[in-house]
Amino acid sequence: MRRALLVSLVAVSCAAPQVPCPVAPSPTPPATAERAHGAESPSAPRETLVHAAGLTFAVRARPFANLAYDLDCLAGRIACEEKAFHAFWDEGWTSDDAAALAEWRAVKEKYEVSIPLAVTVGPTPVPLPDVGVDFDKLLRVAALLSATVDDYRRNLRVLLPTDDAERLCRAATHFGPRFEAFWSRTGEPVASRFRAGLEGLFAKGDLPQTLARASQFYGLHLAPEAVMDFDLVVVPTSSKHSNAEQIQSHGVIEVAGDETPEDRMDVVCHELFHFFYASRTQEQQATLMKRFFASNDPVEELAYALLDESAATALGNGVVARTVNPTDYARRLQREKGFYNVHAIDATAKGLLARTAMDPTLGPPLDSPETVAALLVAARDAVGTDPPPLEYLRDMAGAFEPGWWTVSMKAIVDRAHANHVRTYERVDSTEAVAMAVDHASLPFVIVVNRAHLAQLAVYGDVIPRTARAAIGAAAKRRGPFAYSFRRTRDSWMFVLVADTREEAKHAADALFLAPHVTPGVLRPSP
Repeated sequence: MRRALLVSLVAVSCAAPQVPCPVAPSPTPPATAERAHGAESPSAPRETLVHAAGLTFAVRARPFANLAYDLDCLAGRIACEEKAFHAFWDEGWTSDDAAALAEWRAVKEKYEVSIPLAVTVGPTPVPLPDVGVDFDKLLRVAALLSATVDDYRRNLRVLLPTDDAERLCRAATHFGPRFEAFWSRTGEPVASRFRAGLEGLFAKGDLPQTLARASQFYGLHLAPEAVMDFDLVVVPTSSKHSNAEQIQSHGVIEVAGDETPEDRMDVVCHELFHFFYASRTQEQQATLMKRFFASNDPVEELAYALLDESAATALGNGVVARTVNPTDYARRLQREKGFYNVHAIDATAKGLLARTAMDPTLGPPLDSPETVAALLVAARDAVGTDPPPLEYLRDMAGAFEPGWWTVSMKAIVDRAHANHVRTYERVDSTEAVAMAVDHASLPFVIVVNRAHLAQLAVYGDVIPRTARAAIGAAAKRRGPFAYSFRRTRDSWMFVLVADTREEAKHAADALFLAPHVTPGVLRPSP
């Protein structure tokens, strides 16, 4: 399970998946307190803790955390509102700036490492969500807990060798004077206003009770000392768009000058609910998955692949938005892709709301048969009984010729808004074959050079002899093609055959952009 550097939410399962978790305690009057958090200097701004509905919320906008975010954005390391940040920093950019940013980027890239943790549950129809520690995210949490570069240096002591820690601190120090001028003039007033509004939302109203019910809905039991962290980043120039993301227990929110907390809470809580889902135990995740795949529903794999994003959308863009911004919620509810700019996710989320009295947190938990049934029906209504092939790429694996994946499949996978993509740069990779054999319900894509069709034999019964024979016969005719067959009632194997990676892209576009899967051979138009 991913864990934060200094604070984390601890998840344990409820007594039994089919029994609703205990109802959140009756709301108590909120309380606020001040504290210093992390290894920050005594003179650093203190954060405010808000206690409400049995939860603790921390809201902060630390100067150095903002500078580090800016540098990560400029270095292309994170999803951010790039144009707005570049509009501020690019004016007067020098070769010394470029060198300092290159140093920052080099250290961050060096530690872009995920450390997998052991998974103890048995076989599952598709792989469970990845379990591990993302080291680059620990570095980002170290920055979020820093008000000054000295705080950052101290926080990095437990993570990096001294030389690399100093490289980051030197790079940040280079940009310090320009950032400090912006922060004192513009950044701090914007952050203070937004922070006060956010603290007000947590201290009064229904939002804390909604989040407490949501934690119970996901089957979590939050430890008394657990803190939900919200870190504000001020966008330095005007922008019509802004981002939010969840890094461990930290909700990171880009804030524009004219935005209010009510404008952003749906997106912020959407990311928080992803964290709730990822914080569940492996046993909980495996039991929930098996409940989906025991339904005998033809869209069970697609429904499970939609689960995480659709539930977060229903609760964040639905329940939370209705609580804090009801006018905007009502408008988006009626609009196609009003909650999420992908039809299947938007429609599944709205379908879940419609089947749970518009608030899933008031009924049975996520693990219950009732909620699983509601999600299955909502997903089936969203994608239909004969879904487009693109839907099968949301959770998938792929084996391909070296150097072919980016050209042939990356744009298609991005268009599918895939959640989990496992790729193997060799068609006959041992790991790829094991993935296909171990997870029969996982959609699988193979991109193979016509000259290497014999490598398909290593998949054994995963690609039956009859399918290999049909692929071989089709390959005698010139030109790229796709061959599709059902792996199970809810999953497909897609084999793309071509002489070049550009031809493979032509076949992929013809296959995955079609309205329905074509079993057998499909040749793209000339």
